[in-house]
Amino acid sequence: MQSCPRKQRETGVFKEVWKAHNLLLDFCREIAPQQSGSQGVLVDRKSNGTAYKIIPGKQRGTAGKVSMMMVLAVGNDTLSCRDLETDEQLTVARAWTHRSTPFHGNTIEFIDENGAAYSATFNYLSPILREVTIGNVVERQWLNPVMKPGFDHIVAAQCAETEVAGVDWIDLNNDGRAWAKV
Repeated sequence: MQSCPRKQRETGVFKEVWKAHNLLLDFCREIAPQQSGSQGVLVDRKSNGTAYKIIPGKQRGTAGKVSMMMVLAVGNDTLSCRDLETDEQLTVARAWTHRSTPFHGNTIEFIDENGAAYSATFNYLSPILREVTIGNVVERQWLNPVMKPGFDHIVAAQCAETEVAGVDWIDLNNDGRAWAKV
């Protein structure tokens, strides 16, 4: 069994990265005592997939645990992960905006900051690469930073509803992954 990540010295070229890493570890350790007994953590997920709430002291359904996990494989809508505390292998729903199924082959209407309407069509080439077509322009995008199986860690929470059948864990996207132009 692999031990949990340790705090790193916040120096050198990666000072800001290690600072964020250490803050994440502090957060996980802070909420860890709330994971057992009657004190739980409720993760409420909005239907559009963009908001999460961690509410100490309440439970509903399977909600109640937040864990740090190592990514083992990346799928279209899920991640295969290993819980670093229990060494259990689990399936975790990807953050809603990172999933392929809600978008692949669909055209979605948007309104820009000036109030002008436009539509975008999404074509997924892999779980981390897609093409977005707006008018006659095709833009290739990749999920940045790229998830590296066997290396990257995520924070996932048990959730009463993930919108992925049979999956009750969801990636909280604590590392701020987002689609970026290639």
